[in-house]
Amino acid sequence: MKRLHKIQDRERISYSRKEGLFGGLLLGLSLGIVWLPCVGSVLGSILTMVAVSGKVAYGALMLFIYSIGFSIPMLLVAYSASFSSTRLQKVSKYGFPLKKVAGIIVLCVGFYMVYQNHFSGF
Repeated sequence: MKRLHKIQDRERISYSRKEGLFGGLLLGLSLGIVWLPCVGSVLGSILTMVAVSGKVAYGALMLFIYSIGFSIPMLLVAYSASFSSTRLQKVSKYGFPLKKVAGIIVLCVGFYMVYQNHFSGF
């Protein structure tokens, strides 16, 4: 009976960490930090286009389209968080070899780009 209570307590603790207001706040903060460089330049370009055109309806439409395109990936990330976290735990045991393979691929692509840009004319 004690073992059953321990299992239920562990499930309750792990469940409470994944959901709730604090979990949503942490997810929003992490996405905000990651997406900040992308948001600023695109939003600045849209606002500049709207300011040059001087049309309020055009500006509202452009910002509405931008916000829809911005919110769809956020919603997908939010709704797939529990699904992806279980998958990431399974893949994380292969993390070190995957990092090595990814590093080798990045180096090969980098060397290929340097070769194409600087040495292909010889």
